[in-house]
Amino acid sequence: MSSLDAFETLSSAFVRAVPGALAGQVGAGVDTRRLTSGNEGLQRLLKAYASAHAMKETMQSWGDSIFFLELWSEINERSALRAKVEAHPSLPSTVQAHKGDQVQGTLFDELISQYALIATRAEEMMIRHICSEVETELKPYFAKQWEASDLNEEDDSIKVPATLVSPLTILSTHLALLSKTLSAATAAALYRRVASSIASHILQRSVLHFGRGRLTPARGAEFAREAGLWVEASQMAMPNRRVEAPWQRLLDGARLVAIKQGEEFENAKSAVWNGTEEQCAEFAESLGIKSLDRKEMQDALRARSDC
Repeated sequence: MSSLDAFETLSSAFVRAVPGALAGQVGAGVDTRRLTSGNEGLQRLLKAYASAHAMKETMQSWGDSIFFLELWSEINERSALRAKVEAHPSLPSTVQAHKGDQVQGTLFDELISQYALIATRAEEMMIRHICSEVETELKPYFAKQWEASDLNEEDDSIKVPATLVSPLTILSTHLALLSKTLSAATAAALYRRVASSIASHILQRSVLHFGRGRLTPARGAEFAREAGLWVEASQMAMPNRRVEAPWQRLLDGARLVAIKQGEEFENAKSAVWNGTEEQCAEFAESLGIKSLDRKEMQDALRARSDC
């Protein structure tokens, strides 16, 4: 727990704003930002998670062993032992039992619960760490996303904007570390939460809330190509897994703003605003929209300058 507390302290806004605030608490000349940022910061969180998870697994194994099960039964049968256990905050509550009674739980239940909470906290901090670093690097991208591009709506070439290189690289690097270090199930669970959070962040900043009336048809098509880069970066980091699902909201919004101007776009507006529920659903299915409701589809179309 103390390692996670230290990480949060070192990475706090106060410490970032006042570099000397922890003088005496860390070694002289140590760059606290380096300790809690980038891959080094993520590695520290992974170590905390691995330690807590290993302790939880070990205690579960001990608790299920015959020796400790018999010891736990004896503790619950003898009042003197129960009193000693009750006085210790890291041991579970006892129940008065008689010899031969079936005693619930194990001697290590309280410790297992505590280590499980530490592991969960480490997971939350890893998710927050990755999302925060990617979103910070996205600020230049959002600042320049409305600038005119020399690409046109018909141009299918894929060009990575300079402002996306850093956030894409950071995401891919962090995901690769998760995939290499954690079990497949844990890495996949964290990936889904990271990707869906970043996808929603981009969708809100570029389309649903901040983009109203600002996306030209050409920029919409370019945005759709850029959205696909997030899936590609994730796939590079986790090559043996299906990675697209958590990005679905971003991809859906991108498909809508990339609809060709003219008749296709007018048909889209008609289906989303004036069509029946069935007609709107059929339109969404034809375009591959899976995660946006009708209002969100309307908000996405409103981002277009020709809406």
